[in-house]
Amino acid sequence: MIALGLRWADIGSERLTWRDLRVIAQTSGPGTAIYRATSPGGAGWSATDYLLADVFDAVERNTYALIKANGGKPRTPKPHPRPGVKSTSTETKRTGTTLLTREQLTARFKWDAKREEG
Repeated sequence: MIALGLRWADIGSERLTWRDLRVIAQTSGPGTAIYRATSPGGAGWSATDYLLADVFDAVERNTYALIKANGGKPRTPKPHPRPGVKSTSTETKRTGTTLLTREQLTARFKWDAKREEG
């Protein structure tokens, strides 16, 4: 509203009627706080942002296909994250909840204990 030269104190006056406020809220663009507050799933992404993410994904898939076609072993492309869309990947792996001592960590990861102390 500040960008429009309006203040909250103007609400209900001839300068800013309640209808005007509703129209401002309904037509707010993706970069505005009103849009983010009323569209939490969109998180401020415009149609252009979604299209750009689609282009990014297409480039990743084409790169994957090119490397695979030439006998390489590429990593499988993952879609670029979009706001409001839950990831279906299983990237996070739990390794357990047991705490290890320094000696156990050193043995497990084959760290050089002398180098660690120095």
